[in-house]
Amino acid sequence: MKSKYKFIQVYNVWVNGRSIDDVDQHFPIDTNIDRHWYSDFKKATQEYFKAKALPDKHYENPKEIFQDYVVTLFSIDIDIKKFEKKYNLKFNIENDDVQDMIPYYVNYGFNTVAERICKFK
Repeated sequence: MKSKYKFIQVYNVWVNGRSIDDVDQHFPIDTNIDRHWYSDFKKATQEYFKAKALPDKHYENPKEIFQDYVVTLFSIDIDIKKFEKKYNLKFNIENDDVQDMIPYYVNYGFNTVAERICKFK
């Protein structure tokens, strides 16, 4: 949803394993959701609540590497005019190029909206 100031807030859910040796070290793991930016908060929160880690094709047993995993709902406030000028792209949330550039807009300085830590089953 765009504001009258041509800003938009977008949301994304990331699932990362927390290293067994250092919980500050997070690594992407396989999950049942895609890392997709949404302008719809309701859709993003639905993704947040259904997100879970899946068996990983890279790790035979994730419990040997990760102590648990964290599901995080992020948001970013985007000035659409500034974004379009900076990346020479028309802002369309469904465009793959726009999806790829959103994290760079704030240099991965996302706002954390919600976070939950889950155990592997």
